[in-house]
Amino acid sequence: MADLRLTNRFYGVFLADGASNNALAGNRATDNAVGVRLRNADGNRLRRNVASGNRDGLLFVESDRNLVAGNRVVDNRRGVSLLASDDNRLRANEIRGNRRDFVVARGSANNSVSRSERKIGKGLFKKCFYFF
Repeated sequence: MADLRLTNRFYGVFLADGASNNALAGNRATDNAVGVRLRNADGNRLRRNVASGNRDGLLFVESDRNLVAGNRVVDNRRGVSLLASDDNRLRANEIRGNRRDFVVARGSANNSVSRSERKIGKGLFKKCFYFF
């Protein structure tokens, strides 16, 4: 999926139940309940997308080994949420202006964040919420 404008829906993008090895690039998900949701969707690549003005920007549930690179996740209630999701890689994303930038829940392990930045605040994990 590439270069789509997904606005005023429940899900901008929803990959589920074995949807694997897909590429999402250059999409804009705005003013949805969830910008991009992955549920039981492994090995996908999300590059150069925008998730803005959603309740949840990126929501991964039981989704492993996904690459999230060069995306803008801004002005959502929750920016990036990982629930029972492992081994995801977040690289060089802009994550800012969310009420909670990251939510990581019990059952999530070995996820990595690198070269991602927040334009405001005091450090990448200033507005994170972890529950176990």
